[in-house]
Amino acid sequence: MPLWYHKTDSFRWINGSIRQDLVPDERSVWADFMALAGLSREPRRGHIERSEGIPYPKEVLLAMLNVTEELFDRAVDKCVAEGRLQVFPDGTYYLTNWEKYNSVAEFEAKKLQKKIANEKARKNRSTLTNAAEALTREINRLNKEFQRVDKKLVYVATEDGMILNTQTGEKFYPELVNDD
Repeated sequence: MPLWYHKTDSFRWINGSIRQDLVPDERSVWADFMALAGLSREPRRGHIERSEGIPYPKEVLLAMLNVTEELFDRAVDKCVAEGRLQVFPDGTYYLTNWEKYNSVAEFEAKKLQKKIANEKARKNRSTLTNAAEALTREINRLNKEFQRVDKKLVYVATEDGMILNTQTGEKFYPELVNDD
């Protein structure tokens, strides 16, 4: 999982309890807490700390978040009271629902699903391209054959992937050779 990853559900962000429980400046501190928690690594996902068990000094957090101490304390107190944030005795913080909303397994599963979908789409595009090229080759072959006789284009491709004989109006599917 990338170091900077953290998931924000847009619907919950706009309609959820965060918007009801925190005023805008407190929400900005909460959003910064989520970003800081996104910096955490296994096995301490969701923690806000310099390194494992080593807290940021409060002055550093105030400077990083560019907030006043009053706002920081107010946001922390509200988040702790609402059960969103834990403050450990060592001074580190933990977003209590981090794993629920930012599961590494869920992220990896979605990443794999996206990779599989992209591979299928790439293969489908390649198959369509190969079929179109084969159709073009077949039309060119047929036209060369008949141009020797009367110098006219006899065969053209139709929108539905068939070959049309322009002299007789007959349509047929080409016998395509798979180049794979």
